[in-house]
Amino acid sequence: GVPFAVHDVDCAGRVTWVNQVQCRLFGFSHEQMLGRPVWDFAPTAHRPQRCEEIERALRGAGEPGGREWSYEDASGTCRVLQVQDTRLTNADGEVIGLRFFLLDA
Repeated sequence: GVPFAVHDVDCAGRVTWVNQVQCRLFGFSHEQMLGRPVWDFAPTAHRPQRCEEIERALRGAGEPGGREWSYEDASGTCRVLQVQDTRLTNADGEVIGLRFFLLDA
């Protein structure tokens, strides 16, 4: 299996897929994560910035390489994680979302 947390979001920023490692790390079930905007898992003060960063990444204008983002787990505890993302495309090369890889910082 994959040793780190992974989730996909669509072009609206909604979680469309999440692996079991991320569910365990965050303390949420698949059902609790799927369909929600990914910035719902950021601390409230970080949500507007997170939304902007995701929109830039979808346009290909995000910062290259890894970065640190804060996330809140199911208990409300803030976790700082290393994040790497890649754009997901369909057969025609159109961007359909993002895949995020997360590691404990």
